[in-house]
Amino acid sequence: MTGSVLTVCVSEKKGERKTPVASVELRPEHGIVGDAHAGEWHRQVSLLAIESIRKMQKMGLDVDSGDFAENITTEGINLVALPVGSQLRIGETLHNFRHFHSHSQAPFCAEAISCNSNT
Repeated sequence: MTGSVLTVCVSEKKGERKTPVASVELRPEHGIVGDAHAGEWHRQVSLLAIESIRKMQKMGLDVDSGDFAENITTEGINLVALPVGSQLRIGETLHNFRHFHSHSQAPFCAEAISCNSNT
């Protein structure tokens, strides 16, 4: 499966919308350096498909990348089809999918995945 990364986002605190940035540093078994969700737990990096964001926009919501606290916005990757345990290479980093969840802000969207990063 081939897709692309459209946006990378970070936030200093959990529960905040994330802000798009030009680049990030991914640390193995940690996640994105400087992001609130990084550390030793199951949700080091979160991904959300732009297709899900576009669904919300078509419903009239004023949302964009980072608004659902995702770190990486993808395009062309069917995230919901990836079973837990799948691996996805993004750049030089290999991500192991550990958890599939819906966002509390948009439970009908349900296309986010959380993973741990390895190199």
